[in-house]
Amino acid sequence: MFNLSSLVLVVTARGSHGRRARMLLTGDARGDHVLAGLEEAGMLDAEGRVFFDLLKVPHHGSDRNLEPAFFERVQARHYVISADGRHDNPSADTLVWIAAAARTRGWRLWLTNRSNPLRPALAANIAAALKAAPKLKTHLRIRKGGAPGVMVDLLAKVDY
Repeated sequence: MFNLSSLVLVVTARGSHGRRARMLLTGDARGDHVLAGLEEAGMLDAEGRVFFDLLKVPHHGSDRNLEPAFFERVQARHYVISADGRHDNPSADTLVWIAAAARTRGWRLWLTNRSNPLRPALAANIAAALKAAPKLKTHLRIRKGGAPGVMVDLLAKVDY
């Protein structure tokens, strides 16, 4: 039950041009718990939804901690999943749910790994998601081999 004690943070930053960016960092928290916290904090709109510039997807994109309604209610311009295939994460279902729910023009899904020779489910899950949700292909970004991580500049001018 250690995951139920994950920190969930909303981080807001302002750029030099006055642009504001908000991130929701979820750790390994369950989606329903994240939504309950957002509601308690008064961050949901009248329809029970919220928008962030960046959402760090809970629990490495596990479909065991999330459901499609989470992504219907928590929208983002950038979705980030840090996973290496351990425990079959990210799951193909989670990737498809994001693609189905994302409404922001030019949204992106960032993954930290494309494959892992020790965990073949990683590449298989990505391939299954691309087959089930073809539009995902134009929105998917994966860390370049050898790079230490992915860089998402939330305060840069958006050109798309």
